[in-house]
Amino acid sequence: YIYPGFTEQAQALAAQAVAQMKGGKGKLVLVGPEDENVDGLIAAVEETLSGEKTFSTETLRYEQGKLDAAALAKSLQQAKSDAVLFLGGQADLEALLQGLASEEHYPGIFAISSFVPRPLFEAPEGFSERIYLSYPTLSSDVSANGTAEYQKLAEKHALPPGHLQGQVAALAAAKLLEEGLRGAGRTLNRERLVEAIEALYRYDTGLTPPLTYGPNRRIGAMGAHLMKVDIANKKTVPVGDWVEVR
Repeated sequence: YIYPGFTEQAQALAAQAVAQMKGGKGKLVLVGPEDENVDGLIAAVEETLSGEKTFSTETLRYEQGKLDAAALAKSLQQAKSDAVLFLGGQADLEALLQGLASEEHYPGIFAISSFVPRPLFEAPEGFSERIYLSYPTLSSDVSANGTAEYQKLAEKHALPPGHLQGQVAALAAAKLLEEGLRGAGRTLNRERLVEAIEALYRYDTGLTPPLTYGPNRRIGAMGAHLMKVDIANKKTVPVGDWVEVR
């Protein structure tokens, strides 16, 4: 794989939440509906956060499609949460933000962008620049050289203007395959190709974050880009560099 999945994005969000706690102390609450996929995300995050730590964690779940936003908001306020990793959908998050505002409690909110695809610019103003969203890729991943390479290919083969991100991902995959074939050498077979790709470290496609693979690493870009929601100006703002997870 080239891009991270939901698991890696959730881990990157949790890492950012902890990093922003003052002195590494505070409370991170994992919130999500009762669902097998969410179970897996929470387990992966808890494993990432296990070990010696100065912060505390708690998990709160709710029945799928039956979120009591007011009750959950009160629970988060009573838990004195500093950060909330929310793994539910758009409507649930919007309702929770209103509930938290009613409690005058404004923890950092961390969510996967694919789970909340619509802008959150109408959220209560107290959450301005306190809502963080993860993205597997951004337009800034594409360098000037990458843009020129794609444009040359597009012009030569009259590629359609739609589905640009899909085309960029396909070109990145082709470049990765080409690099693997080059590394495998003349005596090409499946094993040598896999070994060649496993040997790549921060391989620059010009179209994606740097890609690193290994015997136990099958995702090249492990982590996420994070953006925070500026409610006042109705825009999202990048948060630092790419957040790498292991």
